[in-house]
Amino acid sequence: MKKVSLATWIQLLGMSSVVAGLVFVGLEMQQTQRIALATETSNRMYQVVQDIYTTAEIGLDWSKIVFGDASELTEAERTQKRNNASAGWFITENDFNLYRGGLMSEEVWEAKRGIISFYYNQCELREIYEMRRPLMPIEFVQVVDSEIAKSLIVDCE
Repeated sequence: MKKVSLATWIQLLGMSSVVAGLVFVGLEMQQTQRIALATETSNRMYQVVQDIYTTAEIGLDWSKIVFGDASELTEAERTQKRNNASAGWFITENDFNLYRGGLMSEEVWEAKRGIISFYYNQCELREIYEMRRPLMPIEFVQVVDSEIAKSLIVDCE
């Protein structure tokens, strides 16, 4: 039987240490990404809650404004509905950038894609997208166009 030299044992121990270090770094990176995803989700939820509180502070019902029939809204509610939609397009565009950067999970992004059709199919809000469209990144516009093509489009004319 051949005897293994001390130098070989030291090299084996060194390589094992390097592999263990790489595994540790990989696990830390995974944990950091999970924390970043959770932070972004919390930030988005915080923004929605802030919007609801702000709407309530001026005496308006956020749910009625966002989900209600536009023909039944007061002028102040219609203005707030447009403001919410404008903010929503900015947030959705930002969410697209987060998703592309790996800071949003596939499940959350799929839910966000539904918001695109929701905003677009409200006739009184469509012009907001049309005004912002030239200012949006082409990749995001392509996503919006594909969502619009997949959904049943409301004819606003």
